[in-house]
Amino acid sequence: MLLIPYKINLKLNNRPVVTYVVIVLCLMVFALQLINRENVNSAVLDYCQTLNNGASLEHEPLDVLLLSVSQCATLIKSFNSVGGIERMHNEFMTIANENKEGFTQAEIVKYTRLIQTHYTEYLSVAPIDFEQQFVYLPDTFNPLRSLTSQFLHDGWLHLIGNLIFFLAFASAIECFVANAYRFTLLLIAIALCCSVANSVAALLTEWNAPSMGLSGVVMGMIGTSAAMMPKVQMRTLLLFLWRISVPVWVLAIWFVGWDFWSVVNTGDSSTRLSLVTHLAGGITGYLIGYLWCKRQPDITLTNTPI
Repeated sequence: MLLIPYKINLKLNNRPVVTYVVIVLCLMVFALQLINRENVNSAVLDYCQTLNNGASLEHEPLDVLLLSVSQCATLIKSFNSVGGIERMHNEFMTIANENKEGFTQAEIVKYTRLIQTHYTEYLSVAPIDFEQQFVYLPDTFNPLRSLTSQFLHDGWLHLIGNLIFFLAFASAIECFVANAYRFTLLLIAIALCCSVANSVAALLTEWNAPSMGLSGVVMGMIGTSAAMMPKVQMRTLLLFLWRISVPVWVLAIWFVGWDFWSVVNTGDSSTRLSLVTHLAGGITGYLIGYLWCKRQPDITLTNTPI
């Protein structure tokens, strides 16, 4: 990341309580994720070891979970990552039918049934997968999951990056709005719009992957800042080496432009889906900020240095 904004150049008269609460919740949820991942990974290895130890030497060749413990564990983890057995089956059948050289339709059906049997058996003894209970699935619009998925993160870099950006922009927006209830509604509106865009993109394309993280809302905060306080300077790290001040509107154009360029040029469907969510957040945030300032034109900020 070339630019890392970390502090708005404004004197904040109020404590951004909602911003702090969101950050604490993200940290707490991520701690639960780490514990749950360890439990799930242990359950996967235990199941695969038991399965392979009890397998005969002349097992069904199409039963790929019996090829090795590592192969079994890799496949089960991939099934977990796509959001459950039904989605796994649908995606696998699509791929299998597109690449069915050397396999008959009967073999493809048998292959998927064997996998489903093992995966169902694994689920009967596995702990609850915390992430799969709350992650957002774009092919089934669920407003509750739209909100719960905001607090989930894939890894430390994902979490820390989002929280740094969120603190930098959201704290200023919350103090600018000066109403915890309205600011919370703003966050919810952006999250829901991001999920709608996610679902529409999945519906219109073949991009379809579970999503998690605060990135869309973070982009929403950047967009809102560009509308409400475009000329305010943001303290920013350039290449992790230099501290510079950059107008909020410049940062908004940079990050939105970067995401748009990435959508066009990346070949990974799940990455594209995430980037579409970012763009939706940025656009939604800007529109809400613009309408807010239209209703209250006398409070648009320019720059109030600390």
